[in-house]
Amino acid sequence: MYRYMSDRLYIANLRKQTEPVQEVIDLLVDLRSAWVAISRNPNAVEKQAIGNRTSVILEKATSWLQN
Repeated sequence: MYRYMSDRLYIANLRKQTEPVQEVIDLLVDLRSAWVAISRNPNAVEKQAIGNRTSVILEKATSWLQN
């Protein structure tokens, strides 16, 4: 996931685009929310992760890295 974000920032810089930067910001906000939730209730992590948007984004990042 961090590699994906780094690549998106690199592309944003190369192309002078703001959209990839916003995408990374959104990912980091989601990631932070997940870590906060984990710290509050470590036993409920799996249940929350299923409905978390980060799971979907992680799938996209994984697919992108495999191509």
